[in-house]
Amino acid sequence: TVTQLGSELILDQTRSQAVVQVADQIKAQAGNIGLEFEKLAELMADLKSIDAQLDSPRPKTVIVKECLRSIKETLEGRGLDDSLAKISGLLGE
Repeated sequence: TVTQLGSELILDQTRSQAVVQVADQIKAQAGNIGLEFEKLAELMADLKSIDAQLDSPRPKTVIVKECLRSIKETLEGRGLDDSLAKISGLLGE
């Protein structure tokens, strides 16, 4: 079962944990997918933004969603179907 990020302002613990799992999976793959420097820098910035939100006592759903959308765009066509499916699930797409 995929946890979906809803429209609530603040992420709850369950949704935060689901985001952590996807972000960790992407971090583990990031160095091996052949992204050009700019795209890799953008990916890392998005992941750092997610980390910053999850470190907050009140992680903002909308910020995490936008970072995930950006990550999804960066990873499309890179053979990371599992990660992309998980991001799509989180985004409810």
